[in-house]
Amino acid sequence: MTENKDKLPIETARERIDSELTANTMQDSEATAKQLERLQKLSKLLDNQYRIPGTPIRFGWDAILGLVPIAGDVVGFALSAWLVQQAIRAGAPRFLIVEMLGNLGIELVGGSIPVIGDAFDIYWKSNIKNIELLEQYLLKELEPELPAPPPKGRKKPSKWLVMSLILVVTVATAIYILSTPNLLG
Repeated sequence: MTENKDKLPIETARERIDSELTANTMQDSEATAKQLERLQKLSKLLDNQYRIPGTPIRFGWDAILGLVPIAGDVVGFALSAWLVQQAIRAGAPRFLIVEMLGNLGIELVGGSIPVIGDAFDIYWKSNIKNIELLEQYLLKELEPELPAPPPKGRKKPSKWLVMSLILVVTVATAIYILSTPNLLG
């Protein structure tokens, strides 16, 4: 019990989720629902915790951390990667993990562009997207006789749009890096 006093609240919560995911094989639907709820709360904290007054625009700690060059993006990526790790521990199939990592990669690349990346972090909410993917999968697994709920929010962008966006972001990053003499020495 004294160990928990020395730990940060997020470390304690992370350990509790880790131990529950390890102890359960995701067959106990009540435990799964509790674990999913905790992951949803963390994803909301990272992507949608705050709202810009007078607008529908929401952002979270991931966007705030992204304001700190390099280190903020690394910390945000690590927290987002931990959510993907929890999906792996929950038994999510490989195709779902690949899609989640794709969402994470888009956020990492888009968010790392100076100035533009900060706005991109507010727009591209990979943690929310990933938790929704995990939730849809778990609903199908735990209740196969029920039809899957309709997808929430907007229509999913086409693969060509996403690939084009990645290409534009990569080219823009390369141009920025090559045009800044101090970065290359």
